[in-house]
Amino acid sequence: MIRLYFVLILIFLLIFVLRWIQRQPPEELANLLRKLGWVVLISAFVVLVALGKLNWLLGLLGIFLAFLGRLIPTLLRYAPILQRVWFMFVSSRKGDAGPKTPRNNANRMTTEQAYQVLGLKPGCTEEEIVKAHKRLMIKVHPDKGGSDFLAAQLNAAKSVLLGK
Repeated sequence: MIRLYFVLILIFLLIFVLRWIQRQPPEELANLLRKLGWVVLISAFVVLVALGKLNWLLGLLGIFLAFLGRLIPTLLRYAPILQRVWFMFVSSRKGDAGPKTPRNNANRMTTEQAYQVLGLKPGCTEEEIVKAHKRLMIKVHPDKGGSDFLAAQLNAAKSVLLGK
């Protein structure tokens, strides 16, 4: 019975934390997670050294270096695009309960959102729109290991800005 209460408390705590994370600005959340990650990592190293678990320490260090070596370059490559698409997704959900398909998003994407997805400022030329679309599409095209969703968002943004 105590386990059931413990599980219920954990579920409610998880829901509370997820809702809190959803309301935080991306910059503040990124800074908080970066600081928290370092605190957890340093604490784990200190505890492992204090307990004399040097083999665990070396394993954790190896995992950490492998994680940094593979994840960080990937995140840095896609971070601007993912942040713009996430902002557009969150802002399009306000007061909307309809299905989310790329075609639906293209119909509802505002000009402001389209500029944000392509990383452009209002008033840019058609040539700049095409160049930005091509530059970003090279990074996220599904044939190159990218995402169908991101490619669809880029295409929708280009269509909105070019009026097609």
